[in-house]
Amino acid sequence: MADIDYVVEMKEIIEREHIAAPSPIEQRWTSRSTSYMSPAFSEKESDIFSWVGVIMYITDEKRAPAIQGKFRDYAEKHADLTFKYGGAFHWGKIDLNFHKGSRLSVMKESLAMRYDCTGFQAQRRALDPQNVLGNRLMDTIFHS
Repeated sequence: MADIDYVVEMKEIIEREHIAAPSPIEQRWTSRSTSYMSPAFSEKESDIFSWVGVIMYITDEKRAPAIQGKFRDYAEKHADLTFKYGGAFHWGKIDLNFHKGSRLSVMKESLAMRYDCTGFQAQRRALDPQNVLGNRLMDTIFHS
């Protein structure tokens, strides 16, 4: 029930801290993946994964900076809960400008517990010794 507990706790935080959060909270479920680096990787065929979307729409460009600031506050609460519940960020949604300082350290620790980062790095070095396919995200997270 961690998937439901996560959303219930997020809703309690939104209400307690009066966060102007978009509604409804987007939550989806998927089956497991057999890809080792997938956030939904599992060897157990019956495992199910929950995805919670954090979305805020900006329709007023004049108020965009204020909206973005509030969105960051909201997204930080989601990130904290993601780590608390042992969740993982979708690789395409990791923003190094968001995950900096202690938050980046926590994310790296979380990834190291979830994935075979040492094996992944060994494969990267073997298959791409010049790091041609590297990028700031992978190089930062995996210490290339």
